Amino acid sequence: MTDTILPSGTEQLSAAVRAIQSKFLSSLDDRILTLETASKKLRNDPKNRACMDLIRGECHKLAGLSGSIGFPRIGELAGDIDAKIKHEGACWNEVEPILATLMSTMEELLE
Repeated sequence: MTDTILPSGTEQLSAAVRAIQSKFLSSLDDRILTLETASKKLRNDPKNRACMDLIRGECHKLAGLSGSIGFPRIGELAGDIDAKIKHEGACWNEVEPILATLMSTMEELLE
């Protein structure tokens, strides 16, 4: 009989967080594409509520997850966008510069 050394709880947790981070990073291309597509539509039609709602929804998900798994800047930017759209009824020209920064930050993680 051989003894098996099991990873400690901390090692298991670290491995789980790394797996979640990896999955998150692999989803960034699609998330960026979704945000860019909505952004392009809003440049042509700044009052497109469906696109603003799509951006808010995506940012809400990003804000909830990214800070928890080690990407606080993404969480902060996404949370700001979510709050501006949801609570302040922000218009496109208020959201666009923050969204551009968010997408740049996400793209930097993929480099």
